[in-house]
Amino acid sequence: MTRDEKRWIILLIAVLVIAIGLIIGLAKSKNVKKEEQKENITNVEHIQNEEYVEVLDDGTKVNTSNKLKEDKEFNGLKISNISIEEKGNETVLEADITNISSKSQGDYGIYLVIKDDEGKEIKKIAGYINHIEQNEKTKLKIKTSYDFANAYDFEIEKQ
Repeated sequence: MTRDEKRWIILLIAVLVIAIGLIIGLAKSKNVKKEEQKENITNVEHIQNEEYVEVLDDGTKVNTSNKLKEDKEFNGLKISNISIEEKGNETVLEADITNISSKSQGDYGIYLVIKDDEGKEIKKIAGYINHIEQNEKTKLKIKTSYDFANAYDFEIEKQ
């Protein structure tokens, strides 16, 4: 075999390797796009199935679940005036907390256990309850980037 023939064979092999690499790369790219499309469809379905959410003109999502808004008791504390709103990738739960026990309470971490309408846990979110003297009130405000505006209910657990 001459030197020129060897060069042509090497060049042909190099072109084949590059072509195979491009074909594999394009195939992977198409698979990634298909997965992204499936994910987008799932996200749209999730948004469309938010039965406990009202979307305001400015895009704010307000929770409308009556179960979630019911007063709750936890460790001698009454949680009332509960609201959840999501705007700009930030979800905020706000509530009033009244110490209905016979001693001072609070000054500890909690978890909000967010639940769907079947009672299944969706997410646990950390929060903090300030110190509250007997018969006094304070505010609970928990912010997170996790969108739980469509929650049906929640429970509180001590950390």
